[in-house]
Amino acid sequence: MTQEEAKITNTLLIVVAGFLLCWTPFAITMFIDVYSPFSLPRSINIGTLLLGYANSMCNPLVYGIRNQAFRREMFRLYAGCGSKWLRSRRVSAENRSSVDRNPTQVVEVSGVLVKTSPKGANTSKSKLDFQDTASTGIA
Repeated sequence: MTQEEAKITNTLLIVVAGFLLCWTPFAITMFIDVYSPFSLPRSINIGTLLLGYANSMCNPLVYGIRNQAFRREMFRLYAGCGSKWLRSRRVSAENRSSVDRNPTQVVEVSGVLVKTSPKGANTSKSKLDFQDTASTGIA
């Protein structure tokens, strides 16, 4: 067995052990509830169920710790999501602050949404307005 195969086997054993540790308490409490004359408090049932659900959170952590390629791709995925979220928050904040200075109205013309400005309003567009227009599909 190569070193890589041994590491994969160990990772699999850790995942299975984590599964057993997280779901065994729930299985035991359900067994007690079904076959016992007394019932356990609801908080214990819910707590063991949440522990079982926590197993879903453990798997990505185990893979992230044990596999460098998985860790790199996970970081790339979540780093991209965070920057998109921050960018959208910045654009929406800019749009909120420009509402008072430059009131606009969105109307539909031949099936296309168009921004219009009242007479006398400042109609110059900033770079952020063009970026927002491209992302929302509003011209």
